[in-house]
Amino acid sequence: PVSMWVKWDSGLSAQAYASRMARSGWGGGVEMAACSHLMGVSVWVYERRRSGYERISCFDAPRAPGGGKRGTLHILYRGGV
Repeated sequence: PVSMWVKWDSGLSAQAYASRMARSGWGGGVEMAACSHLMGVSVWVYERRRSGYERISCFDAPRAPGGGKRGTLHILYRGGV
């Protein structure tokens, strides 16, 4: 369940995490996974390296009924805010 992932990722209960998100507005892995599942799109996160870019996270969307999905959203992570 999502509540277990939130606890593992943030150390907070789902309710405390949602309250914090309502105030600060910056998300991470939990929000990218939710986007992937809700929108049916894979989300791949990259970070710039000296030799180019490296994929550091991959949230693959589950296959929709009929086997299709909407493609992949590529995001560049540039460190904390």
